[in-house]
Amino acid sequence: MNKKIEKVKNEELKTTFTAKLILMKTMLDTQGQISALTQQQKEAEEEVNKALEKAKADTTKAAEQATGDDKLLLGYSDDQIEYARVWLTLIGVKPSELNAKTITAGTPLDSYDKGSATYPTDAIILYGGYSAEGQIVCTSNRNGTINVYPVPSHWQIGAEIANDPEKVRALTQDILDNVRVVNVDVRNPRDVLDVIKIQK
Repeated sequence: MNKKIEKVKNEELKTTFTAKLILMKTMLDTQGQISALTQQQKEAEEEVNKALEKAKADTTKAAEQATGDDKLLLGYSDDQIEYARVWLTLIGVKPSELNAKTITAGTPLDSYDKGSATYPTDAIILYGGYSAEGQIVCTSNRNGTINVYPVPSHWQIGAEIANDPEKVRALTQDILDNVRVVNVDVRNPRDVLDVIKIQK
């Protein structure tokens, strides 16, 4: 087009044609930019839609897995589930086995020495396959919390206290006075199931 315009002898027409040529070029450039922007917008919308679909799929998968995990504990008693959760909350490590025994109300905290204070209500003692795995003495409030008795796993009191019932009573009463309320973590159902399976 430029070459053809150059051949025009009339300067007025040449100026008019040049101006029109510049306008056409500008319009073509603008149209190209619009097309490019339209394509970019389309690609961006496709990326957003893909991201939304993936997020939706991930959410659905997580919900299905959560529902499946919740069903893992069906068929087990409330006590079995709570004992496993209590152990995982306070000890945190799966034991070789988990034993649970009831301590009846009125049982001395220190059965080895006279004068011991007694349990005011039935309690539960949880302990592993060997002493190093730990033990927990508690009562359940049936609301997601337990009362933990700081009872030592081994009573190591000197002969001076052991032979004095009043000192033994004071020592064991101090344990009752320091019972603490603990929130029991729900924990991962799979971890809870692992501990339930080793309960005796």
